[in-house]
Amino acid sequence: MGLLANILLAPVTLPVRGLNFVFREVQEAADRERCDPDAIRREMLDLQRRLDAGLIDEAAYDEAEAELLARLNVIAERQEAGG
Repeated sequence: MGLLANILLAPVTLPVRGLNFVFREVQEAADRERCDPDAIRREMLDLQRRLDAGLIDEAAYDEAEAELLARLNVIAERQEAGG
């Protein structure tokens, strides 16, 4: 099947491979952003601004802050284990 199949299936397989590449790149960028301590700190500052502006209540703030702090703790643990 080899070469002939590759040529005949190229109109289908090449776009699929291209989409897979794009999806992998987007996933990797999202993972980098999610695991970036500076990005998490920026999110925490934005969260505080929203609380101060009255856009969110204290309960929503506490919940979001806990999630962000947990992410920071996971990053710190990974850095300690790896470095």
